[in-house]
Amino acid sequence: MLRKKSWLAVAAAGPVIACTAFAAVTSAAATPAAPPPIDPQSASNAPAPAAVRAWFHYNRPANYDAVKQEVNVPMKSGGYLSCDRYRPGHDGKIAGGKHPGLIWDFWAYGTRQSASTVGYATYYADHGYDVLVCDVAGSGKSPGTYKTWFQPSETRDNYDLIEWLAAQPNSNGKIAQTGGSYGSITAFRVAELDPPHLVTIVPEASPSNIYADWIYPGGIPSQSSMSYWPTTPAVPPASRASTLASFQDNPLYDAFWKQVAVEPRLSSVKVPVLDIAGYFDIFRDGAFTTLRHLPLSTWIIDGPFIHQSAEDNPPGYPPSSLPGALSSNAILEWLDHWTMGLKSAKLPPSVLTSFESSSTPQHGIFYGEWHSYTQWPPAGATAARLYPTASLGLSSTRPAPSSVTYDVNPSDGPSAAILGSLPWDPAVDQTTADAAVGTRAVFTLAPFKTATRLTGDVTLHLRASMSMKDTYFASNLEVVTASGKTEPIETGFLRAELRNSLSYQTPVPANKPVNYTIDLGSMDWKFQPGEQLRITLSGGDTPKIAENAPAGLVHILIGAGTYITYATS
Repeated sequence: MLRKKSWLAVAAAGPVIACTAFAAVTSAAATPAAPPPIDPQSASNAPAPAAVRAWFHYNRPANYDAVKQEVNVPMKSGGYLSCDRYRPGHDGKIAGGKHPGLIWDFWAYGTRQSASTVGYATYYADHGYDVLVCDVAGSGKSPGTYKTWFQPSETRDNYDLIEWLAAQPNSNGKIAQTGGSYGSITAFRVAELDPPHLVTIVPEASPSNIYADWIYPGGIPSQSSMSYWPTTPAVPPASRASTLASFQDNPLYDAFWKQVAVEPRLSSVKVPVLDIAGYFDIFRDGAFTTLRHLPLSTWIIDGPFIHQSAEDNPPGYPPSSLPGALSSNAILEWLDHWTMGLKSAKLPPSVLTSFESSSTPQHGIFYGEWHSYTQWPPAGATAARLYPTASLGLSSTRPAPSSVTYDVNPSDGPSAAILGSLPWDPAVDQTTADAAVGTRAVFTLAPFKTATRLTGDVTLHLRASMSMKDTYFASNLEVVTASGKTEPIETGFLRAELRNSLSYQTPVPANKPVNYTIDLGSMDWKFQPGEQLRITLSGGDTPKIAENAPAGLVHILIGAGTYITYATS
């Protein structure tokens, strides 16, 4: 059941949708008697409360071996989608009985034959799931025209896939959908349409607003993101060009982006959600947005992940090339609970399972440990405030009025990598940039005497003046380690003209004080004794944001209007 109220009644089966002929059947390798041990580098093996560790180490043996088929699934629009279907079987023959269905990563990347996709699909079919992996219309083998991101017709096709799979004779009428990044957005979008047989979704690395999270962070154009994405999908060159044009033609949060974004319609999602996120992902706060909108039906696993490493390769396959990933066993347990009703498959022990990170390994290879929280910020967390000072320090008491000035450097950086970076990655060390004179404002707290945790949202409230009509703000929250290395924990962005709304521009009055709010995201971080907290502000973060911020001086007004809010526990 869900928290504080019981639900999930699955509607009766709808009409059967006709299916085109299957391709030849092939058999996967024999199923092992029991799941192999979890990859020792997996985040599932990091220190954790007993209940969390038990949930991560769910261990249900596979009772089938996957049988793969290629199938064209008809759409109500008159076309079809090309899919691979992995069904539970024995010795190359389809197994009898009723099975839940799983839509896996409905996206445009054409990865159906990749080793990871085949591995995941086979793993879940081996465990009794009827898995469907499909190319969206106009990508891969699916006919049609791919014009740009997340068109309504794509979501309607997704709805048809769910209902087609539920109508198959072997279906138990319960369908789940999982997906990462693009696939997480399609999972949310189809859940908003409330398909009768969809019982749960598992989005991973999900943005709530991809405009503000990635393409235009804080309203600032991200040339690296715009140029990167059109190179990745399995669509014709004309489709790539039209997608890029749609990014460039919509620099404000307008109707195009509001149709794409997940957040505006989250309240329409009626199924339980397991949202798997990474504190160091490019989409760092999507899961917390889901929790705010769906507090009774959302569970979060938020770990030390970047965009590519939230889930390890399934047991029995080579470990992920990115250490720290989460075992597939945990996701299997969630699916088993909602689609099979297995008593052994438990819900996560709390609403939020969060990884508290640190600058150095605290437990062998792991840079932290797991905690369970019933709310966010955690119960007992204390709201706190730090004020930048004229002497470039940070103080818990409000300083006398003054100012600190920096000269906008559009090429300031280095930023995180295109898909995120771990703070301890040498490529994002901020030591040299923080030492630059005049082009970055740097405020540093005195060393911590005891271990101190930041748990919750961090926000920079800024009062500043400038002679330019606009500027870009990039602010880092950093840890200065005892050895002197400077690691970025979070970064926030804001275009000055979009301070009131990302949907319209508000001119910046020349040389007049103006208030700005820069969100640095949610975090679960432990500062060690001797380490320092640092806040920076500049006009660039290359290569993430465009290097075209107007030249000029920004005057930070020290005093009542400039401070950082956070929570500590």
